[in-house]
Amino acid sequence: MKKYRYTLSTGPKGLCPSCGRMTMSLYIDNQTGQIVDPKVGLCKHETGGRYHYPPRQFFIDNSLNVRK
Repeated sequence: MKKYRYTLSTGPKGLCPSCGRMTMSLYIDNQTGQIVDPKVGLCKHETGGRYHYPPRQFFIDNSLNVRK
């Protein structure tokens, strides 16, 4: 099974920038155990706009090295 550098957290939820609810699963860096950024995640609100901001896009938007 392939090991990924970033995975969605199963723990506490974050605040979704799109719908404003605490329904967003945040991405965790599996090498450090830290949250990538409070805006990086997937909103699981059923009627919301399904906000999804993956780590790869975050690194591109912020001119950071994309880590695999």
